[in-house]
Amino acid sequence: GARQDSLIDIGQQVGFSLEPAADSLKMADSYYQNCGQLEAIHQKLVEQLRANGLLDIYQRIELPLTKVLAAMELNGIKVDQAWLAGLAGEWQTKLAELTQKIYQQAGQDFNINSPKQLQVVLFDDLKLVSKGLSKTKSGPSTDAANLQKLQQQHPIIELIIEYRELSKLLNTYALSLPKLINRDDGRLHANFQQAITATGRLSASEPNLQNIPTKTEIGKKLRQAFITDPGCQLISFDYSQIELRIMASLANEQGMIADFVAGQDIHLATAAKINDIPLDQVSDQQRRAAKAVNFGLLYGQGPHGLAEATGLSYGAAKDFIDQYFVVYPRIAEYMNEAVDQARRLGFAATVWGRRRYLPDLDSPNQAIRRAAERMAINLPIQGTAADIMKAAMIAVDDWLADNFDQRQARLILQIHDEILIEAASEKVDKIIAAVPKLMTDVIDLAVSLAVSTKTGFNWAEL
Repeated sequence: GARQDSLIDIGQQVGFSLEPAADSLKMADSYYQNCGQLEAIHQKLVEQLRANGLLDIYQRIELPLTKVLAAMELNGIKVDQAWLAGLAGEWQTKLAELTQKIYQQAGQDFNINSPKQLQVVLFDDLKLVSKGLSKTKSGPSTDAANLQKLQQQHPIIELIIEYRELSKLLNTYALSLPKLINRDDGRLHANFQQAITATGRLSASEPNLQNIPTKTEIGKKLRQAFITDPGCQLISFDYSQIELRIMASLANEQGMIADFVAGQDIHLATAAKINDIPLDQVSDQQRRAAKAVNFGLLYGQGPHGLAEATGLSYGAAKDFIDQYFVVYPRIAEYMNEAVDQARRLGFAATVWGRRRYLPDLDSPNQAIRRAAERMAINLPIQGTAADIMKAAMIAVDDWLADNFDQRQARLILQIHDEILIEAASEKVDKIIAAVPKLMTDVIDLAVSLAVSTKTGFNWAEL
């Protein structure tokens, strides 16, 4: 969970008194003295890893992964700069139109990007009801979650939500990406970090491609800008519902395991069981609620969160969750056991032993303690998914290196539960035939992993 990763910080962590140079004359001496202790620091850290059962995950996953990530950074992803420029112009025009529509609904001009001015317009001028919204120092919050709650009260809300998404994509991507594109190869070379998130998941920056929305039309338009070299295709390999499969396996929940083994739509099967009806009688609303519970429980969501996500009343959401635990009793037991074990040990761990220390499990502050309890439930699931993805990337990269040269096939992106390969069109079939098994074979769980595959000539087609 620490963010301090300089040599001085790491040295002090294991008992070495490294100091930054006090002035420029001593910088060389300080530099050589500190570097001279690298081997000793390394040895101390290795001893710590060995003592905590973490040396294997370091040597088998984290170290080999550094080479994979370095290659991905060097590979980059091709960008259609003309498409991006056209998109930026289109969105600037659209944003100007939205601005005028918002002004018309508000009956005045104001700074839409100012939370304070937006509060005044919504709650003082338009008299929207703020009951049930979270608060800031200056009044009711106008963050995304609260705007969703206000959607039925006034047409201005939908316009503001659209304005914000468009503004973010325009400024963060359409206008910024051209500045990051390498002039020599026309490709974006993102930075991948393996030691940033507390769960072990990878993160990306400059740009962060993980935040591009997948389901909205404007998000898809942006993804169209990511293309391949001539004669190549993109191939997406996506773990299907990996965290739910891990949760069913860790909890040893036989009902859910059986549904996965039978190849059922897990959300449909969950809804049918909770409502005690046949699969073909499950409504879209019932499946949506079941899906919200299945995923919400991974993050410790309660009745309040489910009610917000589905539109159910608080009472109906509570009944739904209660019935869920009747249908899947081992899930509830697993959640309680995960919290108890983390409180006893002081940390939660993944299947392969990666730890997240959770001192806040003993906090006297209820909100802080509950947040730590949610982390204790989530880390073994999400952290194991992260470990699996890293192991899969290493296995896939090794196989690609053994079978193709860099121009024929290469790993270029990892996003959430998905990896992207750019490959020569004539090599695509061979890669699709081999990679899913490489990804599913990295771990043996009660529920087998599944990988879905898509191909396309740009990212939006995947």
